[in-house]
Amino acid sequence: ANCTVDPAAGTNTCSNQSSPVEAPLMKPGATDAFINYAPSPWINVQVGQYLLPFTMEARSSDNTTPFLERSLVVRNLGAPFTRDIGAMVWGEAPNRFVYYTVGLYNGDGPNRTNADSRFDLVARSFIRPFATDARSPFKWAQIGGSVRYGSRDPKQVGYDVPSLTTQAGYAFWKATYTDSLNRTLHILPSSEQGAVAAELFVPFDRFDLSGEFVYTLQNTREAVDGYQLSPFTERLGTLKGYGYYVQAGAWILGSRDIVGGAPSYGKPLHLDFNRPVTKATRGLQALVKLEQLHLSYAGATRGGALDPKTPNGDIDVTSVSVGLNYWATRHLRVGINYVGYLFPDSAPLTPSAAGGPVQTPSQRAVTPAQSLAKGADDGARDGGHALHEVQARVGVQF
Repeated sequence: ANCTVDPAAGTNTCSNQSSPVEAPLMKPGATDAFINYAPSPWINVQVGQYLLPFTMEARSSDNTTPFLERSLVVRNLGAPFTRDIGAMVWGEAPNRFVYYTVGLYNGDGPNRTNADSRFDLVARSFIRPFATDARSPFKWAQIGGSVRYGSRDPKQVGYDVPSLTTQAGYAFWKATYTDSLNRTLHILPSSEQGAVAAELFVPFDRFDLSGEFVYTLQNTREAVDGYQLSPFTERLGTLKGYGYYVQAGAWILGSRDIVGGAPSYGKPLHLDFNRPVTKATRGLQALVKLEQLHLSYAGATRGGALDPKTPNGDIDVTSVSVGLNYWATRHLRVGINYVGYLFPDSAPLTPSAAGGPVQTPSQRAVTPAQSLAKGADDGARDGGHALHEVQARVGVQF
């Protein structure tokens, strides 16, 4: 239901429409649903819901992302919703030397109507310096950048800033907390939102190196649970910071041709019935990746007074990942990933014993160990700064 708050009485009135407060419902729904009009390679017009063209990995197809999930940096800072509803103009040179896209998007994520009639401007471009040399081992090497800018109306947008999560979905920083009056506070996007990113991909024979850097600045506001829409705002702040990843891959069996010579960028498939059927090929790819994330939340930099429990401070994460992908065909992949996360100086919200470690502004990220009840395992609760995840997946993809 779509609920609005009476400014005087604080009462809710609801109707059967999408709500600007609640998150999109987790139920079967469209992922990619769009129309692309292509009068020439240089000019295409695409309208619908699809992968947001911000960063290299966010735009890469779900079928070809090297690890089972997109990188910590891309998933949390670059494109937290992954997909959005909008329209873009895009194109590339016939020789694949340069690519560009510019578009307008709702900014509210997939399967959700525009909450405030404001739009995000998103643009991305990259070049392939050696694309015109068919014999160059760096033919598919690319370097580029992205920019994203938009705004959220505090009178219309009442959903939370996305929580920060690991590859397996553990939230090490949440956009809700309990204040000194024992009320649940929500951290919401408000006013200007922006981000910039840089990308690099360099293949050589059976090896490839890739990396991305993202910087984001999001204006925020805090509101009490049930009163997320203005004028019930407690304070105005910012969430800003940066992250990067560096990744290396090696094809032990086969080559990158099984998934495409370069990272995919959402180019619509084109059916050619005259093209001969190619023989199925196999591939085995080994991966390693280093990531770091550094964010800082300041709850009242733009207005209002801090609550003693406002989680001002830094969010620091370092992760190392290794992975193995076996491609039985280009449509059948078996993958296994290990990811180790380090949250330096993480500590529980309340001390396990008098004088024991307790969370400070130097680190607001928490591990599962810090969520343990007092007395369950105080050694882990006080000193557990790491998280280990192992995932495996069998995927049939077209």
